[in-house]
Amino acid sequence: MNPFQRLLPLLLALPLAIAQAPAQDGAEASARKSELRAVRAAAEKLWDAQDWQGAGEAYTKLVALDAKDGLAWHHLGYSLHMQGRLDDALKAHLEATKFPQVAAIGWYNAACVHALQERKDDAIACLEKAVAGGFGDRNQLLGDADFVGLHDDPRFQKLVKSLPDAPSANTAKPYAYTGARLGTRLAFFSAGGSPGQLAIDYGTPVWKDSYAKHIEDQSLVGRRWRCGQDFWTTFDTNVDLSVGGVEVPAGAYYLTLERNREGAIVLSFNDPAIVRKKKLDAYVAHLTTGGIQVTMSLARQDEIAEKLAFALEPGEELDAATLAIRFGPYVLSAPVEIHFAK
Repeated sequence: MNPFQRLLPLLLALPLAIAQAPAQDGAEASARKSELRAVRAAAEKLWDAQDWQGAGEAYTKLVALDAKDGLAWHHLGYSLHMQGRLDDALKAHLEATKFPQVAAIGWYNAACVHALQERKDDAIACLEKAVAGGFGDRNQLLGDADFVGLHDDPRFQKLVKSLPDAPSANTAKPYAYTGARLGTRLAFFSAGGSPGQLAIDYGTPVWKDSYAKHIEDQSLVGRRWRCGQDFWTTFDTNVDLSVGGVEVPAGAYYLTLERNREGAIVLSFNDPAIVRKKKLDAYVAHLTTGGIQVTMSLARQDEIAEKLAFALEPGEELDAATLAIRFGPYVLSAPVEIHFAK
């Protein structure tokens, strides 16, 4: 067989191979995009549920598929951080600093790791980069427990003084977020309409056994936390109330919880106007002060509430109800008296 005869089958097959190549490449690209969408959706679901171990595994897979997803690196770092895997978290935080959208928070989170591991110089250096990149929340910096060990450092004090008294729109970074929230409402109706309504809107964190220590030990005495997830838990009533024997006038409130120095769990009804004026997000709920404070009864329950659940439960009398907050094996409660207009 001459050389041309040996080449002929290859020459004949070449046009077919060229025609098939784009189709194969297109199919592979489509399959990869589908896989990315599925992995990203699964990761976001675990993130919303605050399942940090599951989210960490999902975002590890996601960044392996798309190393240019800055938000995924940020979420991976945070998920590992929340598991206490600080060395792994630091690597992800530093990857996040390569992307403008999340660079400042990446440097901030890296500073948290260094501070927790007592590397003050590295923590200060990362904080300086966070500020240079747009971080500007003085209240957050001062209120973050990770940086308590830096408070006496002149470099930290200089950074704090360099920040504005209130967050600046000039350095703010947009962060779009969609999360699930629940609501509970107690509404009264009569022939003439509704003489009164109470409503609570809240995010739903998932219970973890590690949270029990915050209820049973003294680690959070005197420190408020948001009793919910993401945005503030809101309480709205168009009638005057007594909650736990404390007068709560008709109006709208942001709720926080804390254990006071006497060991009681206190629910605070905070004035949203004051919170808004201070530009406080719910993640710095510990910076709120004052408000109407109601002592809650604490009990254990047999049924485990896998997610935070508020309830407004009507009583036997028309003007009586119970406010209950269930989370894990615990339930906080207080009697509610509705003061209908005469």
